[in-house]
Amino acid sequence: MGTATKDRPSDGVSAEHQKRIEAGKACHEAALNYLGRGWSAVPVCPPDHVGMAVMTEHPKRCASPGKAPAIRWKQYQDRLPTEAELNDAWQQNQTMNVGMICGAASRIVGIDIDGNGGAELLDEISGGDMPETLEFTTHSGGRRLLYEIPDGIEVRTTHQGGKGEHEGVSFLGQGGHTVMVPSRGREGVYEWVPGHGPDEIEAAPMPGWLIKKLRKPENENGADRNGDHREPFDGPPANAKKVFERCAFLAHCRDDATTLSEPEWFSMVSIAARTDGGPELVHKFSEPHPNYSHAETERKIKHTLEDATGPHRCETIAGGVGAEYCKGCEWRFDITTPL
Repeated sequence: MGTATKDRPSDGVSAEHQKRIEAGKACHEAALNYLGRGWSAVPVCPPDHVGMAVMTEHPKRCASPGKAPAIRWKQYQDRLPTEAELNDAWQQNQTMNVGMICGAASRIVGIDIDGNGGAELLDEISGGDMPETLEFTTHSGGRRLLYEIPDGIEVRTTHQGGKGEHEGVSFLGQGGHTVMVPSRGREGVYEWVPGHGPDEIEAAPMPGWLIKKLRKPENENGADRNGDHREPFDGPPANAKKVFERCAFLAHCRDDATTLSEPEWFSMVSIAARTDGGPELVHKFSEPHPNYSHAETERKIKHTLEDATGPHRCETIAGGVGAEYCKGCEWRFDITTPL
């Protein structure tokens, strides 16, 4: 009987859970601080998912515990949360991590550097032109740099793999997000590099090479908004059940059909129309939306099957509308499309 209560304070909260609450409080305070700096702060699920089952359906679809936003965060790509919204989120779960939505709302782009190979690749890409800026380390020893986006510039999210496994550089622009200090991970905590925290230094403006690499181009013939040139696709229909089970983005399109944005919807159409479920499946997942039109859906299906050059690729989806869902995909760098 003594051992069962040895580490339990008088209020009935275990010492371990009290540490979770204290860590969550620090993340809540950081979120409010980041909001005061004009950054789009959001709650992120804790690494052990404690408290998340009560709050949302999040644990069922989360592939990245400790890293994924704990709420529907699309709206915060275009506007800042309110202080009341942040307070409400942490009131529902006191143990959460904190993150930031990159891109237009925060006017911040992140560079996620994984491994020595990622550092070498970034040096090669940048030519060594890396102005001193905000920088922190991740729980696993990775590095994250934050740069200010100049006025009038819209930047995309993309990834460039290194030579080794789990090595590379992710550029986090519109549609991207990053876990922030002082969040917890399985291997430790996220910490500002000494001399490079927001109380010590400001985010430097994006260097020219970074603007050139991430600036979203105008639509070009044969390319989508991210410059993704796609080859004609003439493969056989894929198994719809397997495709939707494996792809978190498509599962989101199916489960959140009532609130799906048009870009998300069209990405889903370009893929689902080429499964063995075909047009019927597209209509099934489109009908719940309040703006559903049978005729418009038929036109989109016809366009993607006859006029477009193939299903939207994983690289395009992960770099835009599906960034939230693609980051934890175990097949992300091994396949071209969810098909």
